[in-house]
Amino acid sequence: MNKLDEIKEILYKELEGKCFGYKKKNGYDHLFGTSAICALLAYQRHLDLDIASIIGLFHDYSTYVTGNSFKHALRSSELVKKILIESDFFNEEEISIIVTAISNHSQKGIIQDEYSELIKDADVLHQYFQQTNAVFSEDYNRRLKLLKK
Repeated sequence: MNKLDEIKEILYKELEGKCFGYKKKNGYDHLFGTSAICALLAYQRHLDLDIASIIGLFHDYSTYVTGNSFKHALRSSELVKKILIESDFFNEEEISIIVTAISNHSQKGIIQDEYSELIKDADVLHQYFQQTNAVFSEDYNRRLKLLKK
């Protein structure tokens, strides 16, 4: 099994043990859907597919395992850093890339590093695909417009 599959197993176990009902369903849908979009965007942008997929898998992690979305980007990055270190699959640079992107993903109006931009775009796209009639913020709409080009 490769490191992406191993990390997915960790996420499966966490969601199964700490998340129930609609929240679990929504967690699987959003985290795995966003991860797939991250992989596609990484392919197009010549970025590491595993790193991108893992960022997508864990970007909203704390929301689902704690049931609280307050400061979820920062809280998710802190929880994920611990998981990545304990997994012993990643070097310091990879952990830094993943943790930074997850920490930054809520700042949709700010342009940052390439992996932070990737997760922001994937998150916006997944939410748009799930709710095409929703009213989104100006920052979301700006990203959607750029992604359509």
